[in-house]
Amino acid sequence: MIRYFGFLANRVCGQYLPKVYEALKMATPGPVPKLYFAQMAKAFLNVDPFRCVLCGARMVYTAAISGLTVQGLVLNAQAIAQMRYVKP
Repeated sequence: MIRYFGFLANRVCGQYLPKVYEALKMATPGPVPKLYFAQMAKAFLNVDPFRCVLCGARMVYTAAISGLTVQGLVLNAQAIAQMRYVKP
């Protein structure tokens, strides 16, 4: 409940938090760096998500295919699964 009232309320936190930091003699936090999916996958899984598992080339998003049935997706996934993988 505290975050909805007082200096942590969304409406006034921009005004009051700098004053609270001043009163407590704290350093004002800087901007938070943006995190992207590819950065997190590389750091956590040690895998580049944009590298093709079959040929090792960089994958580029070209289009989204809509209207496929579940059976069509399953057949496509089975065909990809039967191809050989590139060793890292």
